[in-house]
Amino acid sequence: MGVLSSLYTPDRAQPRGERRENVPGWLARLFGDYGDTGTGINVNAESALKYTAVYCAIDLTSNTVAMLPLMVFQRDANGGKSRAPDHPVFDLIHRRPNDHMTAFVWRKTMQGNVMRWGNAYAEIKRTRMGGKPTGLSEPLPPNEWAPEMRGDGLFYVHQRRNSGIQPIAAENMLHIRTLGDGWSGKSPITLFRESIGLGMAAEKAGASFFGNGMHAGGLLKHPQHLSEEAQGRLRKSYQSTYGGVENTGKVLVLEEGMDFEPITIPPEDAQFLETRTFQVRDIARIFHVPPHKLADLADATFSNVEEQNIDFVGDCVQPWVVNWEQECEQKLLTEAERRRYFCEFVLEGLLRGNSQARAEFYSKGFQNGWFNINDIRQRENENPIGPAGDVHFVPVNLVSAEQALQNAQNPPKNEPEPPSEPDDGGDEPDGEPGADEGDDERMAAHLALVEDACGRIVRESMRRTRSGLNKGQLDAEIANLEGDSRVEWAKSVLSPAIRACAESMGGAPRAASVDVYIGDEVRRHVEDVRAVCAGGDAARGLVGYEKHAPQAWARRILDDLRGQYGD
Repeated sequence: MGVLSSLYTPDRAQPRGERRENVPGWLARLFGDYGDTGTGINVNAESALKYTAVYCAIDLTSNTVAMLPLMVFQRDANGGKSRAPDHPVFDLIHRRPNDHMTAFVWRKTMQGNVMRWGNAYAEIKRTRMGGKPTGLSEPLPPNEWAPEMRGDGLFYVHQRRNSGIQPIAAENMLHIRTLGDGWSGKSPITLFRESIGLGMAAEKAGASFFGNGMHAGGLLKHPQHLSEEAQGRLRKSYQSTYGGVENTGKVLVLEEGMDFEPITIPPEDAQFLETRTFQVRDIARIFHVPPHKLADLADATFSNVEEQNIDFVGDCVQPWVVNWEQECEQKLLTEAERRRYFCEFVLEGLLRGNSQARAEFYSKGFQNGWFNINDIRQRENENPIGPAGDVHFVPVNLVSAEQALQNAQNPPKNEPEPPSEPDDGGDEPDGEPGADEGDDERMAAHLALVEDACGRIVRESMRRTRSGLNKGQLDAEIANLEGDSRVEWAKSVLSPAIRACAESMGGAPRAASVDVYIGDEVRRHVEDVRAVCAGGDAARGLVGYEKHAPQAWARRILDDLRGQYGD
């Protein structure tokens, strides 16, 4: 680049390291903004990878981003989300972006490009009719492309003007970028070339030190005057005989009264080791990577390494993840699709290699009700255990905020019951004083018990029905609700509540009778769901049904039980 710099530098007396600033922008981008640093080390996006700390930081971050699952999700009507494997973009970003690369290799290459050059580009291949994405090209060389605003919009232009490569419209270019002017990112290698060059210089100095037999050099003193030719021959002979690692420890033989005076500069005096350690931390600071991730364990302990790993996810990985997600949504999904679909990394993938952390994560999720057994098995790539695995559990010592407020406003009465009077055979009014109140409390408890069971069945039905509605398979999903496995699951949920209420009323229902009754109720419930979906706005109708159906269903069951076992 020294020759190219001189061609575009009007002041030849300008320092060599500063002359590159006068190189035109397109030429700097094309050749990677080459230039020597103050140490004399040439640092650019390619040579910087030879420095172990830079390579480790870029390789680590690229591997992390590439190994995380990137998927397309759809928003459900109930506010939740589910994977959308049938969406055409799902396979592009999750499995195979093109015919030559896996998703891991493609994303790792793109992430490596953006961390070295400040930009990563890939052309989006689309169908001629409709413009739907069909593939993502191999990552384009970042130093050969740059955004350019033209009269008809933003385009990405190849920097070799006579290359014959046509500009690519912005909507057809996937562009991941670092901090910059908003249009294009700036290369961290270029911005911090002096810091990287210092680390590379320290590494080179260490290699040279050991390459010279761990001697800093010395002086050969001759009592007479030597010609330049004799000096050169003597220097070459001495270096070939005693220089290098393989000649370390050889006996030095001097002639004609010559003396050898070593020049010793201990590495610690030149702060050699300290410089190398500091530069590793400087690289960690540039790429937002904790030092222990670059094998600098000076400050890493068993008590803080977990926090540093969390910092790595939050300060390094998470911003890159959001950058990728938003760019994929903006370029790969249409405006209409973005109302329903979105792209998202599954950060739980970071726990795959840590069985203890995974177990603790799943345990807390299961105990607090935001995971069920099938949720956990799905994340572990295991098959579901059936409908019973869809049940959520919560701690029995917890109640809702509404229930806590109600208990505070209406505390339970703990007054002792009055002793019963002996029956003297006289005429008494039907029922004891307060009997109606006792019946009301008992019926309220029955209603709550049965309503909870009905609510679980209704919520699961709504989840499956909405899934069928989103996938265009509504009729098939509703038909599955009255399948044998679903009916058996409903019996396991509802039967204990019905039997408990019946026994409280003095009845002793047979299990077979209860099963037949629940089967009829489930089929009646499915017919109600089918009627709601046929009423026009199915999504809105399902919301209202889910809200009101559990209590109405529970009241109907209790009416049936009172009619059979009540007084």
